Amino acid sequence: MRSMKLSKETKKLFKVRRRFSWGYVLAPLLALLLLLSYMIYDGSRIRLDSVRISMPTLPKALEGYTILHLSDIHEFTFGEGAQALAEALDGAKPSIAVISGGLTDDEGGAEGFLQALGYLQEQKIPCYYVLGDRDPPYTDYQADGSFGVNELYQRAAELGAIYLDLPVNLYEGDTGLWLLPTSSLLLDTQSALKSLDALEQTYLNDEAAVAATGHSLEALLQSIDYRRQNTLAFQAQMELHTQNDLNIFLTHLPAMPGKYQTETTTSIYKDADLILAGHNHGGVRLPLLGCLRVFNEQFPRGGWLPNNALVSGLSNLSGWTQYISPGLGTGSVRWYSQRWFSTPTITLIQLTKSVA
Repeated sequence: MRSMKLSKETKKLFKVRRRFSWGYVLAPLLALLLLLSYMIYDGSRIRLDSVRISMPTLPKALEGYTILHLSDIHEFTFGEGAQALAEALDGAKPSIAVISGGLTDDEGGAEGFLQALGYLQEQKIPCYYVLGDRDPPYTDYQADGSFGVNELYQRAAELGAIYLDLPVNLYEGDTGLWLLPTSSLLLDTQSALKSLDALEQTYLNDEAAVAATGHSLEALLQSIDYRRQNTLAFQAQMELHTQNDLNIFLTHLPAMPGKYQTETTTSIYKDADLILAGHNHGGVRLPLLGCLRVFNEQFPRGGWLPNNALVSGLSNLSGWTQYISPGLGTGSVRWYSQRWFSTPTITLIQLTKSVA
């Protein structure tokens, strides 16, 4: 049987004509635009989370004791008079406020941090803070050659904020409630004092050693004296601390399960009743899928597909009760800086004796 050959005219008659549709292009673009718009909106608001944490030995007088936890403020701002912070709290007045580091943006600005402190001072809410990994050091050698406290933290002190480099007893009772910085909890005071004494003698008797530092003898001695006084103050505070006391540790980097950190780091938290941390910014999240990646070198796989319980929120791992704040900012002021489906969050943490 002969095959049938179609003429050109016949082929044109039966040919399906495909028309280009702009819908194939515009629909994805519209979806992307809506997604980006939501991200920008979500990254500009503040969510208030409320968390109850059980401490069975909590003194009766501290039932309902409330801690406002902020973290990673960075470039986030609250507006004139910290109006956004006031609106988020909606009249709530916590017992104290803590900030677990992340005070400045990548250009050294700290507008949001200072706005928050101004509001807390106005409301007469005591505020304690620690430094993040990218915040400037609390003390340093100054441009005039002296040694002293960074100007930013001097302004913070004027606004009533306390840099937490020493343990603070928040409640002096049979069972105390302590707020402690993890940065100094492995300090061997006697060894530290001996080392400072030896260093002081070196600088006093060796001009070459002084010259090698690039600082004046006066500034070096100021630095040693500051550290000595701080070590003595730490020793005095810890002598008041008892085994029955409750301990809240304030840190920038979250505690991790033992397999992810050294024995030395793990030992810091052995007496912790509650750990308050930040740093993770809630991670890069995708709707319905959770956290895709967190920029934290403590995590395996470079932070990809992390355990969500270790990224943000309340968890009880390795016997520690820990709350990791999702934070507020991103740490950058670049135009493309954006939080990925992680709403800027502040948290009211309420302590209770109740186990339920």
